[in-house]
Amino acid sequence: MSTKRIALHPLVMLNLSDHYIRHQQQSTAVANGRLLGVLLGNEGKDGSLQLINSFEFAFQDDGVPDLSYLQTRLEQQSVILPNEYL
Repeated sequence: MSTKRIALHPLVMLNLSDHYIRHQQQSTAVANGRLLGVLLGNEGKDGSLQLINSFEFAFQDDGVPDLSYLQTRLEQQSVILPNEYL
């Protein structure tokens, strides 16, 4: 069995902690207190995985994930950093 390397870039950790803290400060919990996010990255030629960026997953007022928001954010990311994928 071969081992795979995963590189976690500092921006991902910053985004995760920022989202968590902001969620804790809100007076009303969104989507029953669930925190969801999207990890973006790429795979190196050696098979290593690089997690480069992330963003929070938005919910509609009724607690259902907002898929149009996700699509828009992914399209924006593909323009800025085309080599990253979900």
